[in-house]
Amino acid sequence: MRNDRHLAEALRRKDHSYNVIARKLGMAKSTLSAWFGDRPWSKKVWERLDRTNRDVSHKRARALAESQGAKWEVWREGYRTEARDKFDQLATNPLFIAGLMLYWGEGDSKSPHLVRLTNTDPRMVRLFVRFLIECCKVPREWITASLILYPDLRGERELDFWSRHVEIPLTQFRKSSVIQSRNFRGLHPSKRLEHGICLVTVCSRGLKEQMWVWQTLCYQRLLGLHLRV
Repeated sequence: MRNDRHLAEALRRKDHSYNVIARKLGMAKSTLSAWFGDRPWSKKVWERLDRTNRDVSHKRARALAESQGAKWEVWREGYRTEARDKFDQLATNPLFIAGLMLYWGEGDSKSPHLVRLTNTDPRMVRLFVRFLIECCKVPREWITASLILYPDLRGERELDFWSRHVEIPLTQFRKSSVIQSRNFRGLHPSKRLEHGICLVTVCSRGLKEQMWVWQTLCYQRLLGLHLRV
């Protein structure tokens, strides 16, 4: 039988964990659990230690989140600064203004990571793709597309149509969605979408930050406003 139980109990009563006591006295944690596990005073020690550990963990988690948040804010501000620096030069390009206005009117403003335009007119989509490549310097292979079709439209034919008209390779088209509606056949011909709907997407938080800045700067310039972005 060990003769250092009194030392272990003294350490335990000073709110030391089993790990610390076992390391200091060179004994197994199972021995300490057998000695003190069912003692009410030891259970209270465990409760105090547990509260302390949870508080420390929460503080560390908050500190890490704040640190990561500050890091990402610096990263995003880098893209915003770049957008401000480039605006004067880009604003002289009609394609830039046209693409920016297209996105402002038809683009996805909710997602913080996706720059996406949805339209039924291949001319608009093609222009937007040119804007992404020539003005925003987005590599063509980063651009993906997908279609929304009526059930009676042939998927392969429409994919070929959109690929040719908007200049995106078929390999960069994702799975099409089909409109599930029982009365689509009853729609007036003028309301039918002959080739469906095309969605063009670039997944880039940096580009999204730039688009937000460019929209604001363009708005201010067109209205003669002098506000800081």
